[in-house]
Amino acid sequence: MNSSPHVLLPTAYLGTVSYYSLIKNTPFHTIEQHENYLKQTIRNHCSIFGSNGTLTLTIPIHRPSGEKVRITDVEISNIDSWQRIHWQAILSAYNSSPFFEYYEDYFRPIYETPYTRLFDFNNDLHRIVLKLLKCKSSIEFSNQYIYLDKDCDYRITKNIANSTKLIEYYQVFAHKWGFQKDISIIDLLCNEGPRAGEFV
Repeated sequence: MNSSPHVLLPTAYLGTVSYYSLIKNTPFHTIEQHENYLKQTIRNHCSIFGSNGTLTLTIPIHRPSGEKVRITDVEISNIDSWQRIHWQAILSAYNSSPFFEYYEDYFRPIYETPYTRLFDFNNDLHRIVLKLLKCKSSIEFSNQYIYLDKDCDYRITKNIANSTKLIEYYQVFAHKWGFQKDISIIDLLCNEGPRAGEFV
């Protein structure tokens, strides 16, 4: 378990349970906004759990081939109605979960609002999750690229996953596929509701 009073994290699309465990157990967290975009990471990927097992949702982005792009400048590609597709996938996965109906009205408007930049979309979801977890960790954004002691730096995804011992919680389809560890926080929220904070 992280014991630092502060952690540095990348922006994340509906981050993992361990991502929010780090945040909930520290007084302050900083979201890095001066790093370059890294593909195939939690920055634009998340995993949900439905009747067919886990499903990875990927936000499509515009990125010039071979060019480095600062994370706050990464633009979303809205050609394929990805927000509608992602929301339908979330609805399908969690409609039968105990608490989806209570949280639907928090998340649905985000998927119905057009976004240009990945960073803005992620941050709006992040604030909703913090509210639902009743998380008191103060959020900050870097004003330059930060160099931190490695014990506080979780910009590398594998460091997040190794940061904490997670507790199993109820999942609707665990009887079919087994417990799915460290997937998107929306899974924990929909399955445990107000008790979600007890598992991070």
